[in-house]
Amino acid sequence: MRYKGQQVRSIVTVHGVLTYKRACYHCAACQHMLAPLDQDLGLDSGSTSTQVRLWVALLAGQLPFAQAATTLQILNRY
Repeated sequence: MRYKGQQVRSIVTVHGVLTYKRACYHCAACQHMLAPLDQDLGLDSGSTSTQVRLWVALLAGQLPFAQAATTLQILNRY
């Protein structure tokens, strides 16, 4: 893997949108990009944290879409 420099990533968490820089590496053979910090933090390639995805799933299963979206916005403020 070849070092490609620092890249910015934003992720939606229960504490709001967090943006950070992390070292990224690229493999020319398989075209895969690796960011060790993402792995250390337990983050996948999605743009939301595990807890936010859980909230979305719970709300979507219990409320109409508009109500679920509003509730998620309220939850994300605290």
